[in-house]
Order: sequence, then C-alpha cells, then structure tokens
Amino acid sequence: MSKDAVSLNIVILPDALATQKAIETSKAVSEHLPTHFVLNATNRLPHITVYQAHFPRHNMDAVKKNISDIASVVKPFEVTLDRTTISYRTFLFWNCVKTQKLTHLQQQVIASVNHLRNGLLLPSLQTITHLSKDDQNDIKQYGALLIGPRYEPHITITRIRSEQDGEKAASLCNAIARFNVNRLVIGYLGEHGTVTEVIQSFPLKNSPESL
Repeated sequence: MSKDAVSLNIVILPDALATQKAIETSKAVSEHLPTHFVLNATNRLPHITVYQAHFPRHNMDAVKKNISDIASVVKPFEVTLDRTTISYRTFLFWNCVKTQKLTHLQQQVIASVNHLRNGLLLPSLQTITHLSKDDQNDIKQYGALLIGPRYEPHITITRIRSEQDGEKAASLCNAIARFNVNRLVIGYLGEHGTVTEVIQSFPLKNSPESL
C-alpha cells in the first residue's frame, strides 16, 4: 500500500451489547469452521460500514471535516440487526434492517467524500475477479462495493475460508439486536473489511455524546 494514500472505513459502531454478541458469535463460528479472522474489541472492531474507500493522505483533513459536518446535522436513530447471510461467497453478514435513515446517511457520506478519493481504488478491489456488472460500476464510480440501492448494511461476523461452509456458518448465528446510533466514526480499513483502529469519532446532533 502506498504511504501516500490510506484506506478508511466510515462506520457506525454498535453499542456494548451488540458488540459483545458480534464478538461472541465470531469466536463461536471460528471454533467450528476455518475463518480468516475473529472479531475483538481492540483491532478487529465490530462495525456497520457506511462507506469505505482509499484516499490520498493529503485529503484526510477534508474527509474528517466533511464527516464532522454530516454528523452535526444527523440526529440519532435506531438500527436493528436480525438475520445472518453469506455474501460474496465467504463473508458472514449480520444484517441490519435497511431503513431510509441508513440509506440516506450513506448517500450523504458518499456525496461529501467520494470526490476526495481522487479516483483511487481500494487495493483489495484491484485484483478481485468474477465481479458482476453492478459491482464493476460501483468500483468505477465509488471505489467500493454495495453502494446506493445495493447497500447492505451489516456487521461482518467473520470471513470463512471455504465456500462450502457457507450454509453451516449462517446456521450458527441467530440473534436480534437493537441500538441507537449516536456517532459516526472514521477508522483504518484492514484486511477483509475489518476496522483495525478508530481515527476519530463524531457525535450526532443532540446525541448524549455531543452535549
């Protein structure tokens, strides 16, 4: 990865109970099946991606400012996590109910920072193959996947190593969680879509954290 650019994940972090459940589920799946990673509370943080992209480092301050501006006008809202599914053959998703508020938040974030990529693509997407035309269009326009109508808000529980284990992995998860979103977070994007470190947190308008 170029030292002149950085991969960022703009995310929602779940509350303590949902975080604990995601970590416990990730551990449980990894005890039964070979996986690429296990979630934890230090450098594999459970999260709901809003938008992830690769940015020139000299645009970092602009990214932070624009996300701060969005957070200052978005009011706290509730999200619900329910069913688990396999996506892109090996990623185990704990899916959010896709609400208008989540969809609109992604639209706001993309509109404010997509141009700050300066056309850069996430390194992980530069070598990926067998993509659909929709995926290719997302990458071309936004440097990322699951954009707009195709947005799938979720927490990635883990990534299994074998496609053949997908059905079994999904069957090991069965939980519902609800929590209030009170902040937007920028973190460093690691392998397999993980968040390895929080860079900065931005309280939403009138949230307890902003008062």
